[in-house]
Amino acid sequence: RQTAGVGDTHPVLLTSRTSELMRLAARILFQKCRYVLVTDTCWSPYLEILNAERRRRGGDITMAPIRERLRRGDCSADEVVSDLADEFRQHRCNGLFLAAMSHDGIRLPVDAIVRSIQTVSNLQLTVIDGAQDFCHSPNHDVCDVADLYLAGCHKWLGAYHALGLAVAGRPRSFS
Repeated sequence: RQTAGVGDTHPVLLTSRTSELMRLAARILFQKCRYVLVTDTCWSPYLEILNAERRRRGGDITMAPIRERLRRGDCSADEVVSDLADEFRQHRCNGLFLAAMSHDGIRLPVDAIVRSIQTVSNLQLTVIDGAQDFCHSPNHDVCDVADLYLAGCHKWLGAYHALGLAVAGRPRSFS
């Protein structure tokens, strides 16, 4: 809890592999939501898990292509926020899965994205992949915007064992 920067009010789940937590996140997303927005900056194995759950339970995934625009520097952070909120609204999404930072270093302003979507749509559930972000970059308060924040410690120097963790930012979302 101390490392994650969360208090006693936020449940923390631990497992030996983050993929198990991603399976849980995918189940929860498609239990609560029919239409989930993702971006092409998400890690492909996690997208495969999400797609498998989508096929199992029904539902749709909308892929927002932002990677190339961000790599070329063709858009500002504000434009990304606005574009993703528009995509969410236009496709009538009600679930969101974002990578806070991609495996190749593309960092998204997840706080601003979630808050912008909340102003234009009914966002039921937000899952943030923080694997590349957790304890590696400036801290942001994910518990304010994420229902579930996934991370892992396997890349930490001296971690020795794989350890996946998830923080339930808004536990009321799971009732």
